[in-house]
Amino acid sequence: MSLSKSERESIILNDARGIQHPFYYVSQSKDGKIYVRKRKVPLANTESDSIKVYGTEGEAHIKPSIQTEKSIEPEEKKPDVLSITNQELIAKFVNFIEKQTESKNPDPPVKEVETKENVQFIENVKKQLPPRMPRR
Repeated sequence: MSLSKSERESIILNDARGIQHPFYYVSQSKDGKIYVRKRKVPLANTESDSIKVYGTEGEAHIKPSIQTEKSIEPEEKKPDVLSITNQELIAKFVNFIEKQTESKNPDPPVKEVETKENVQFIENVKKQLPPRMPRR
């Protein structure tokens, strides 16, 4: 069974919006043609599993968003053991990074002396190198 033109266009538009069809996927050839192909294995995610085909006998036509409203109850927060250890790990990591950056970034006067030394070294190396011969 092939898709109608409107079904094909809706699958392409939904795919462009980031909505995947559970039974079909969109592909594009090198020359720019767009194809809608049937999936070998249907998508198995929560969105596609909750899709109901309306029009079957014995089912009421109720939109899922209107069925029930979830009651909002404050959930009790349990102390997370992992978050405590993660916080400690982050603190240690921050301390380690600060120690590393302190050793690599000395005070401004020391930094200026080092940059002057580096510039002088580069100039001396350039003076010692023979001039480049142009390639023929």
